[in-house]
Amino acid sequence: MKKQVIILLLCSILSAKAFGQESDAYKKFPVFNIQKVTEKLFGATAIKINEYTWKPTYAELFDFADNVSYDGYCHTKLDTAIDIKMNGSTYMLITFSTFNYATKNELMDCHACAPTISVALFRKEADKSFTLEGFKKGFTSFGSYGQRGQYAVEKIGADKSALVLISGYTNQGYTVEGKTYYSLTSVPFLTQIFTYETETSDGNTGDEESNTLKTMPNAASEYYDLVITSKKNGKISPVKRKYSFYTEGGVYIPSK
Repeated sequence: MKKQVIILLLCSILSAKAFGQESDAYKKFPVFNIQKVTEKLFGATAIKINEYTWKPTYAELFDFADNVSYDGYCHTKLDTAIDIKMNGSTYMLITFSTFNYATKNELMDCHACAPTISVALFRKEADKSFTLEGFKKGFTSFGSYGQRGQYAVEKIGADKSALVLISGYTNQGYTVEGKTYYSLTSVPFLTQIFTYETETSDGNTGDEESNTLKTMPNAASEYYDLVITSKKNGKISPVKRKYSFYTEGGVYIPSK
């Protein structure tokens, strides 16, 4: 009886391991072919020079409502590919932009018209294959006049990076820049971990003053601190505010 129980346990462990390997198979891409990737991620059915057309499901209409084109389809383009070093591996971050066409050749370009951004993160394997580590279809609508807004990948640790969406405006001598950080290693993928606005005055309405957001190594953490420094009338002030990464909460919080 004891022998039978051990055999059954071994079979269960081996089956679970095999199932785990099979369940991850959908994440594997033997080679990176953008057409194959887009077909799999979006269900793209028609292709024309760097544009992939696909039919959104009912559920997807909530994320892509503003960017379903005249023909009832979504028109998506590969936007950017960025190589990143993280956690001892090399990754490739891919962004896609989905635009709204009023007609076959006319893009919706009103002030509030912004493409919908989708984001995928692939890990490059030693055998030159790619593993999909995270994907956010319809991550956010971002930009204006039919064009996407500015974003960047910034290091938030020696081996950590974040996707940063950058926004801003100028009004009556003041320039405001907003930065929102999304973790590339979080679960769920692209969790928001920090947001902040910096303000600059050109001096026409008083003192010339600017605030700058920078990173600073923290010996007690694998994540950098984010610090706000101030410059007033050409004089740099000490650190105005500091934020440290709170591991348990997975976000940046104010620190002394």
